[in-house]
Amino acid sequence: MSPFREAEKRYKLIKDKRRTRPDDFSDVIDFDDLAHNTPHNAALIETLEGGAFTLRSKPGFVFLPRLLSNEQQLGLALESARDFPLAPHHTNFGQLDPPSLWQRFLEGQEREAERISFAKLQWVTLGWHYNWSTNLYEIDQRFPFPPSLSSHALHAARLSNHPDFVPEAAIVNYYSLGQSPLLSLILILILIMILILILILILILIVMRC
Repeated sequence: MSPFREAEKRYKLIKDKRRTRPDDFSDVIDFDDLAHNTPHNAALIETLEGGAFTLRSKPGFVFLPRLLSNEQQLGLALESARDFPLAPHHTNFGQLDPPSLWQRFLEGQEREAERISFAKLQWVTLGWHYNWSTNLYEIDQRFPFPPSLSSHALHAARLSNHPDFVPEAAIVNYYSLGQSPLLSLILILILIMILILILILILILIVMRC
């Protein structure tokens, strides 16, 4: 079990037939209310310029609360839907020309049976193109990095004491309403099992005919 899964299992609500109770949160560091921390945890917290936090016991860890305003989050969400999936950026469909999938979706031009649609958009690579087959960035597939995303990344880097950071690549993942990475994995496994069963049935039919 990964450290993340161990922490998730420890701190999630414990439910049984008799009661629902929270786990012990005394080890959790509260960045929102610093006075709420235990003396041990309070001694670990170091405040950086701009409202960022780091932990003395975890070099390299930086927590940036409220990095983006509500308006900035909405702006990035709109760009991610409308602009990022267009060429020269790569998507799971390849490079797409206007009109955007988002525009077609808003105008009701999409059909559920279509192979290429906004609902089936899974990822977009920005800047350096990442090849999922080779797990490498392709040197000859480098495109301009979105200025708005670059600005936010540079701001985060400055707050984290990394003034020389230059954003060059990003991968934007898309999930349908109610969809999660775990659900996607489960669906893929189910499809694989169905294909295996079909192959087994085909082999049985072949053997029976022989």
